[in-house]
Amino acid sequence: MSTETNAASLTEGSVPRGRFAPPAQASVPAPEPVYAAINGFRAALRQLDGARTWPDLERATSEFLALGQDAVPHVLRELRHIQSSKRAEVFHLFLATHASVEALVDATREPGCPEELRIALARVLGLSLDQPGTSDRDLKLRGIISTLCAMTREPEISVRIAVIDTLSSIGYADAQVFDALEARLQDDNMGVRSAAQEALTELRGEP
Repeated sequence: MSTETNAASLTEGSVPRGRFAPPAQASVPAPEPVYAAINGFRAALRQLDGARTWPDLERATSEFLALGQDAVPHVLRELRHIQSSKRAEVFHLFLATHASVEALVDATREPGCPEELRIALARVLGLSLDQPGTSDRDLKLRGIISTLCAMTREPEISVRIAVIDTLSSIGYADAQVFDALEARLQDDNMGVRSAAQEALTELRGEP
């Protein structure tokens, strides 16, 4: 079934329906809550893909965000091969709301984690600070900053630039951030050097 959207009303281009691969059959049946999480994820994804108007999209987004932490592994799995900008935006907001910093960091360290997913997770780490319900924001901030500073050394140029942009958007300036950005001023890629210089200028409040 085609899931092409009206570009004027929702997103650019068409939104292909993603393929959800259920867990491999096991000798022991999965517990009921696992099936409930999978079925809830599938239903919310179908509703999101089927949204054709802004009210439909708002409703679908709200229901998707209500899935809760049990859906985090499914969203991370789907994000590995996402092609829809509509899905991406909702997935990023979902993970920023429900995924722990540890879950996001672990996802970036998984073997074969694609470049696009690491870029997405860098952005999600920045978004997660804006979400309500953080019991210890300072502790979470330190964890996010530490992770992002380490990711400025990723081998892919696009990942390094995305991480630098996220550090700049968070606006948190300490010695660790300055050290990471200043090290990128010596990067082999001009785009990374430029992004690092812009971030340093902004964080230092320089004109």
